[in-house]
Amino acid sequence: PKPKTLHPTPLKSHPDPSTMPRLKVACLQVSPVHGDPAGNMRDADAQLAPLSAADGLNVLLLPEMCFSGYCFDDVAAVRGVLETGAGATVAWCQAQARRLRCTVLCGYPRRVDPSGAGADAARGADAA
Repeated sequence: PKPKTLHPTPLKSHPDPSTMPRLKVACLQVSPVHGDPAGNMRDADAQLAPLSAADGLNVLLLPEMCFSGYCFDDVAAVRGVLETGAGATVAWCQAQARRLRCTVLCGYPRRVDPSGAGADAARGADAA
C-alpha cells in the first residue's frame, strides 16, 4: 500500500509587509560594574542620551540584572543589591519610559517578603 501523506493546513496568504505595523525595538548593550547599580545607571543614561521620543521607539530592552551585575558568590552578596518594586531600577525604567515614550523592559534582583510566596521566599529574593 501507498504511504499516507499528511497535508498540513495550507497557509493563508501573507499580508503585504507595507501594511503591517512596525515595532521599533532598541536593545541596550551594557558592561555593568558588579555591585554598582547607581554607576551602571549613569552609564546607561549616557548611552541613551542621544535618543529622544522623536526616535519613535516602541520598546527599550535591557539585559537581566544589568544594573546590579549578574553572578554573585553567595546569597549574602546579592542582598546588597536587592530592590523592591519601588526601587532604583523601576524608577530608572519609569523615567526612561516617560522620556522616550516607550515600554522599558529590565530585570532586577527583587526583595520579597520571606513569609510570602516567591521563587526563593526562604532567602527573601527572586528575579523581577
